[in-house]
Amino acid sequence: MRSHESDNPPAPPNLGVIFRKSAGARGLKTGFINDARRAATPYIVDCFSLNGEDLPYEIYATQLRERDSWCVERYPNDHEIEPLRDHGRLIGRRYRFAHERDAAAFRVYFG
Repeated sequence: MRSHESDNPPAPPNLGVIFRKSAGARGLKTGFINDARRAATPYIVDCFSLNGEDLPYEIYATQLRERDSWCVERYPNDHEIEPLRDHGRLIGRRYRFAHERDAAAFRVYFG
């Protein structure tokens, strides 16, 4: 064995770190929503029944994607999306906005 070779293969890349860096480079937020992020987005629109149990999966996935894309395109740094749960069961999504007018526009568009 040569002195620069090792018995151990190189460690695989940490995909979590790669994904977080990639998301950050695109302006997307990562991680759990904490109290500071909630305080920065006080205007709330709850979308109950936006889940795979209350809707056929294809409709649920399409509606979720439409709402998420709409928020990212218009308010890339001024919104948050949280799951709504009841006793651990996913019952919908909570969309949070930094500005009241943005929450109102979301309500009108997806009303």
